[in-house]
Amino acid sequence: GSGDAASAIVMPRADTDTPRGTSILDWHFGPFAFRAKHVDLWTKYTGSSYDAQIVPYVHGIRKGLSVCGVDVDFVLDEKMRQQEEGNAEFIEKRLNQLNELDPKVKAAWTDDLYC
Repeated sequence: GSGDAASAIVMPRADTDTPRGTSILDWHFGPFAFRAKHVDLWTKYTGSSYDAQIVPYVHGIRKGLSVCGVDVDFVLDEKMRQQEEGNAEFIEKRLNQLNELDPKVKAAWTDDLYC
């Protein structure tokens, strides 16, 4: 399934364990696109890390914008997997996502809208 041309925000998904064409969004994967008229969602958000990309998705959804995922042919290179597994820096990055990012994203579903 490709993205709906009318969508306000388009996110890639590369979940190889999920059948193609499902409506799953991969919140942490890669680049994204949005219609220029929604730029305020990103420029007015004061986050400084991964939250600066992801929290605006949530606020866009809450404002009624259409968000869709598009399939991206991506296979994690075995060398990359080997570099990440057991790598303390990479493990710390993932722990930061769990302990810092995910709570901000969860709160974004109920916090006041910032724009």
